[in-house]
Amino acid sequence: SAMMWKLTYLTLQLCITIPTATGTIILGDPSSWQDDAESRATCPEGYAVSHCEVISGLVNTRSDGVFVDPNRNGSVCVAVNSGGYPGAVALAECSRDGQVPDPCNSEGPDLPQFINLHSRGPSPSVSCPPGYQQTVCNARSPWLGLLQNKGVNSKGVIPNENACHVPNCSERNWCEVTAVCEVIADSEEYKNAVCPPTITVEGAPSSLRDDAESRAACPEGYVVTHCEVKTGRVQTRSDGVFVDPNRNGSVCVAFNSGGYPATIAQAECSRDGQVPDPCNSEGPDLPQFINLHSRGPSPSVSCPPGYQQTVCNARSPWLGLLQNKGVNSKGIIPNENACHVPNCSERNWCEVTAVCRLVNKNAACAEEM
Repeated sequence: SAMMWKLTYLTLQLCITIPTATGTIILGDPSSWQDDAESRATCPEGYAVSHCEVISGLVNTRSDGVFVDPNRNGSVCVAVNSGGYPGAVALAECSRDGQVPDPCNSEGPDLPQFINLHSRGPSPSVSCPPGYQQTVCNARSPWLGLLQNKGVNSKGVIPNENACHVPNCSERNWCEVTAVCEVIADSEEYKNAVCPPTITVEGAPSSLRDDAESRAACPEGYVVTHCEVKTGRVQTRSDGVFVDPNRNGSVCVAFNSGGYPATIAQAECSRDGQVPDPCNSEGPDLPQFINLHSRGPSPSVSCPPGYQQTVCNARSPWLGLLQNKGVNSKGIIPNENACHVPNCSERNWCEVTAVCRLVNKNAACAEEM
């Protein structure tokens, strides 16, 4: 690590580059002895600062601190002298920069691998956004002594386990902090930090026409796990609701039966994906959710072994065909009942859809025995 390098910085005359397994360490030229003189360690093209420090130390006594230059796209670590011997020397650990896929949205724009944060004022403070972890926090103030006893070490670094914050400066005698944040490499850890496990989505109100639709669409990477007519009145003002069998389980559709009021669909969306088979760790992964659909004179579905129903919905374009068949006013057949609508016909059909979630190992494997 950079903290372990022992350097005779007084003899340095030129910027030094040291290759490492994960990137490059850059040592800036020693600053002059003037107050506010700078030593700048600049990463090569395609790299960003992931760690920055005053390798010569003496912050709070002979150095005003260090920061990642907010005007240089995170590529320059700047150590600042406070005036006098021996001058400051900046050290930057540089890591390859670039864009990475968004684990929450594989079809969306890529994410920056590193982001840089900067705050200046009487009480500067920054913190990495969800999905990113701090690799370094640096502090600097041109007024010697303003960093003392505030958690800033002699290298100008605030340890990552502490808040990246310097209190008790002033508008005139300001302090500043910078932080480097790296995207969490583990996609599942990133998802747990950033992508909410469930999202509620409401569709736009339908028109007042018969069979007009309200569609609540889950975002990319999510599927419907609960679907209902938010406005209710199924069997009187709504023809019911279903999870669209042609949209990979991502859209909840509520139907108006004609007239006022408009119908509104509401979906609860959960993160989708493949998960290990709880009964066979060496076998192929299984879908976390599956969707079932049946249409006809007596539609019926049931989840396969290892899966548990999260919602059953019913719909028929012919008003009245869902009455007295266990379908509530939201278009739902409760999970404890069969997902089934009897006594429709080939011409005047009904349909049901169900969402099934993979259950835990004990439940799934017991059902298969």
